[in-house]
Amino acid sequence: MSSRIDQLELALRQVAETVRGLEGRVAELERRGAPVEVAELWPGPAVSREAGRGRLASLVPLVGRTLLILGGAFLLRAVTELEATPNAVGLLLGFLYAMAWLFAAYRSAAGPEGRLGAAFHAAVSAVIAYPLVLEAATRFGLLEQRGAAVAVAVVSAALLWVAVRRRLATAAAAASVGGGLTLLALLRAAARPAPALIMLTALGLALFWLCRRQGWRLWPWPSALMADLAFAIVPAGIASGRFEIEPGLAVALQVGLFVAYGIAFAVPALAFSDEREGAATVGTFEIVQTLLAGVVAFGGAWKIAGADSVLAGLTALVLGVAAYGVAFSRAVRADRRRNFFYFTSLGLALIAVGSLGLLPAIRAALVWSVLGIACALASARFERVTLSLHCTLYLLAALLASGLARTATAGFWMPDPAAWPPIRWDHAVVIAALFAASVIPAARRSSSWDRLALVPRAALLLFGVWAAGGALLALLAPRYLGTGLELDAGALATSRTGLLAIAALLLAWLSRRPRFTEAAWLVYPLLALAGFRVLSQDLLEGRPVTLFVSLGLLGASLMASARWLKREEPASD
Repeated sequence: MSSRIDQLELALRQVAETVRGLEGRVAELERRGAPVEVAELWPGPAVSREAGRGRLASLVPLVGRTLLILGGAFLLRAVTELEATPNAVGLLLGFLYAMAWLFAAYRSAAGPEGRLGAAFHAAVSAVIAYPLVLEAATRFGLLEQRGAAVAVAVVSAALLWVAVRRRLATAAAAASVGGGLTLLALLRAAARPAPALIMLTALGLALFWLCRRQGWRLWPWPSALMADLAFAIVPAGIASGRFEIEPGLAVALQVGLFVAYGIAFAVPALAFSDEREGAATVGTFEIVQTLLAGVVAFGGAWKIAGADSVLAGLTALVLGVAAYGVAFSRAVRADRRRNFFYFTSLGLALIAVGSLGLLPAIRAALVWSVLGIACALASARFERVTLSLHCTLYLLAALLASGLARTATAGFWMPDPAAWPPIRWDHAVVIAALFAASVIPAARRSSSWDRLALVPRAALLLFGVWAAGGALLALLAPRYLGTGLELDAGALATSRTGLLAIAALLLAWLSRRPRFTEAAWLVYPLLALAGFRVLSQDLLEGRPVTLFVSLGLLGASLMASARWLKREEPASD
């Protein structure tokens, strides 16, 4: 009992000491004549409310000052419109007025008003300066298109200088949005689009570099998207006679947009270092802008100059080779992440586009066949599954461009061989490339791809079965099975079913070897397709003899494939 009483006495003494402390603080505040606030005695949420009220109190005067600044700008404009001063003098005064407030932003960022005041001053400076440049070019005719583009560059450079010196993102945002919109308006009002297009490209690149260094991810987007929009409308403007520009210069400008951004994206990746790991990793902006700029640049170039634009095709090929070179540089090759995939994919797309721009489809298919084998060899050499994927994509493109895909599909599905596309010598080259690439031991393991690392090889085998089987049918069916009224429909159906069953059997046999384990993925889908053909075609069009052959081949393939796929120990390669 005594111990409990002692504990209660101790607790009461602690409460009494706390009350005496609070009384002392209250007495001290009363002696100073200050009102007693709960937040001063017991810190809590009231403190954050006070901070919010303080921020609001500092924001209201800034809004009022901004309105006064804009009122002063309109006063200068009113004086100019009343012809109290020459137009040139009035516009110059307005421009100096805007620059004065930009200087105020530079000063206030390090002063008592802080960054909030600097942001307001920078924004109001841009709101005044950019419309002045636009009016000087469009309404008053004091600036030609080239001079107006230079004036936009001066304003944007001043804003970006303040953004860098004071780490003021608002100034960069004002340059990105304000400069881009002003140049778009100049483009809309101009007959010669070159100055605005060049300046839009330069502004976008400047913002990309600056924002990358400062870590501002949002503000490169507006200027880049507005540049893409500007270049997208140029071909339509030329076709309608709205723009006056030489086709060669227009194509050069279109392609120059992509070249400029491509170089800007490649340089940081080449400067990649372990000390700054991740600093040069390609991001969402680079990927999206590459896609948009590529579509706009090369699509616009071919729309302006026609499908035989040598400049666009050569540029795409050179850039494609350069992209592969960047991918295999020491800085990028050592980075098994996004950069390597980005630059190799860019090289694949550019070489495909350039080949189609310079060569007929048949010759482009031959080039892609060679490139597919080269990618398979490179995949085996550098152990890159990405290159195995490129091999498959190049050969798929060759299948489509050569017409072999259409011929093979006709061999498997079209009813009358007389209507099938013919087999040509270049089809044999593509088929040989498919089988050569399948034999090459390309990379099949990757920590980042996991099980998907086998997909490119499996797709390659599937394309080989599709191309070779369809071509074989297209070559032999018209000679031995007839056409038109003489066509033996039952024999044709059996040939197709039997070919699928034999292909599944061969793939099951190949899957026993370590180099072709992914072939097992295709066995049952092919057998299922063969069974579907038996039910949908053979039973309807076949005779007892042809049905005997179809069912026999399918049954034998099912039994042998199941046996080979169950083997636990694969045979040696």
